[in-house]
Amino acid sequence: MGRGDLYGAHESFSVAEEVRQWCLKVGDDPKWRIVYAGFDQEGEALVEAGWREIEWFRGGHLKGGMGNTSKGKKKNQQHRERLWLSPHCLPIGGEACDESDMTLFAK
Repeated sequence: MGRGDLYGAHESFSVAEEVRQWCLKVGDDPKWRIVYAGFDQEGEALVEAGWREIEWFRGGHLKGGMGNTSKGKKKNQQHRERLWLSPHCLPIGGEACDESDMTLFAK
């Protein structure tokens, strides 16, 4: 199965940039909590706008996926995969949490 089988005539090479632009447009709105996924360096503008970058591979969260289907020596790009969290996403892991961040869960 190749890319053509997966995407056919609907593959777009501009959709990632269009999504990033949308993220920058609405990401500062407290009504939105957005997670953008991509490869390293794709989210530089998001980081500059206050988004947090999560490196999956280094954190040990990423194990396999499409990287397991490649043949030969290390053809996967897992080490490049990242998540970017918009400014109003709740803290994760050991990040500090302000009570005002928890209003979604307030009784």
